[in-house]
Amino acid sequence: MAVDLINFPKTIQQLKGGWEAAGSPRKLWARFEDFFSSHGLELWVESDPPPGFAVSFVVPPDDRPRQLDGFSYRIPDVPDAPQRYPHRNGTHCPARTVDGQDVMIRVVSIGSDGTNQREALLRLATGTITSAVGNPCVPVLRWLVFEDIHFAVQPFLSFIGLSQQFIFETLDNLLEVLRHMLEALQFCHDRRVAHLDVFYENWLVNLYGGPLLDDQPQQGSEKPEPTALRTIPHFKIYLNDFECAACFDPGSDPETHLLSGMPIINYGRTIPREMRLGLPYNPFPVDIWHLAGIIQQTQGFKRVPDSFREFVRRMRSYYADERPTAAEALADLAALRSQYDAADLSASLYD
Repeated sequence: MAVDLINFPKTIQQLKGGWEAAGSPRKLWARFEDFFSSHGLELWVESDPPPGFAVSFVVPPDDRPRQLDGFSYRIPDVPDAPQRYPHRNGTHCPARTVDGQDVMIRVVSIGSDGTNQREALLRLATGTITSAVGNPCVPVLRWLVFEDIHFAVQPFLSFIGLSQQFIFETLDNLLEVLRHMLEALQFCHDRRVAHLDVFYENWLVNLYGGPLLDDQPQQGSEKPEPTALRTIPHFKIYLNDFECAACFDPGSDPETHLLSGMPIINYGRTIPREMRLGLPYNPFPVDIWHLAGIIQQTQGFKRVPDSFREFVRRMRSYYADERPTAAEALADLAALRSQYDAADLSASLYD
């Protein structure tokens, strides 16, 4: 199958913004339409953006309602919003299967670039490991390879970060979600994978169908109220995007694992002390530091008890060796939660 790859980006970093010459991310993916079609996948099609939007949008290629896939569920009691995706990044593109299920196709590696991400997904999100109890990683439903480009076909989950659509209505909400996040890090760390990009946009959820905060014009209409977590049954969090991941030999001692420099070019994240020193550092405490940072920025954090605030502060410690491991933090969190009574746990965090 002939596909023109002469002007196609040669690295994942180039791919993120490499669509600009093509005009939109979807136009960059047009060259692969026949390839994906041969595998029963039809890429979503480009659509005119709603008034006031400056980003490119794609919509499903047909009018069929989205079919159940066992991963994503419609938000109950919320009217359906138009199904559309703000397509800002050239590394991935939504598609529809012949059965009417929606998936996300991600470019995982191009040649030797991105092999760390491919190794992480093979280790954490491919095959029987995906059915392991507690596995938080967005699974790879199948791999597709075109020349030296590896594509991962994954479920189409929420496409905005946890903080943008869902609120922590009570302390119990926040503790429960943090427990799931720490379990996710422990799952990865036990398999010797440091994520190194543990920020809200990489925590996806298994819900769709409601108005999205990200789905608003840059100017004009008010944003809708976010959805309270406790009102939604079967809410599940998934960890996504292992582009920055560092993988070490399974079974090796995490204390011996060292990295130098930033995980990727143009990392663009806040970084802890050890990453600024210019010396080799252990990447696993970095995940703990990043997770603590996003919890501190959570709406309502100012209302949490001092004991919980101190717990998060230890996770955010200036010195890496003073931070708990994911397993230690889970144990500490369980002990801390046992100290709170029903009134504490039900206390509102949301104005």
